[in-house]
Amino acid sequence: MKTAKNEPSKEIFHEWRKRVKYLWYQLRLLEDLWPDLIGTWQEETHELADFLGNDHDLMILNDKIHTDSFQLKDKKQKELANAIVKEYSDHLRQEALNKGLLIYAEKPDHFVRRIKKYIKANWN
Repeated sequence: MKTAKNEPSKEIFHEWRKRVKYLWYQLRLLEDLWPDLIGTWQEETHELADFLGNDHDLMILNDKIHTDSFQLKDKKQKELANAIVKEYSDHLRQEALNKGLLIYAEKPDHFVRRIKKYIKANWN
């Protein structure tokens, strides 16, 4: 997330998306520990993955808009399409960064320790 904020390239945002999806899958596995809490995290993480996935789809569309095989021959049409893609991408990325700040609010080692405590409490 920090790298995506500082280097907002489509490749970096796509890498962040993959890591978010890994977290989402892990939270799905842990949801039974505390369904209300972890279920909410899982849903929020899935929404973050969707923001990043939609942004990635826009980046692919933007690449296609700028190929010769795409049917937009008029320069103004391409500029308008590019502006629309950029504005929506900026919105999705800002939403993702805002949600990411909440999901990743604590340091990874603190998160792991907390999850271990949930596991221990639930299994005892």
